[in-house]
Amino acid sequence: MPVPTIILLLLGVLLLIVEMFLPGFGVAGVAGLLSLFGALLLQIGNPVSMLFISALVLFIIAVVLIIFFRFAQKGKFDKWRLILGEHIEGKSTSIKNGQYKEYLGAKGRALTQLRPSGKAEFNGTVLDVATNGEFLPKGTLVEVVALEGLRILVSAAQEE
Repeated sequence: MPVPTIILLLLGVLLLIVEMFLPGFGVAGVAGLLSLFGALLLQIGNPVSMLFISALVLFIIAVVLIIFFRFAQKGKFDKWRLILGEHIEGKSTSIKNGQYKEYLGAKGRALTQLRPSGKAEFNGTVLDVATNGEFLPKGTLVEVVALEGLRILVSAAQEE
């Protein structure tokens, strides 16, 4: 087998492996497939080499897929930054635990329409808030009824 064919094979397999660990189907995958196709085209006059190269490429891709799926089944990809975990860690947000506890039960005015989320002002502080699905017009008196993680839940309050 000539050296250019070997280089294209290795490059194609490497690019396909890289593409498996990147989100989406992009440049690396297309370039890898074109590289493998080019390696086959270089051997067009030799059917035995073409068959050998095709079998080798399919074998390598099958091995990489098996390894990839084994890792996925065992949950080893959970530690990757590309995979979103099941919950957001407290240190990954700008909101500190208990930062908004003082607003629980506070009343303020909706600065935007709450459909169901928007902005409301409480004692001069503008906060991102959400309702439990109800739509409230701008200017509605609202009260903070719950704090759920990063969400500040409000409901319409009675005018005094």
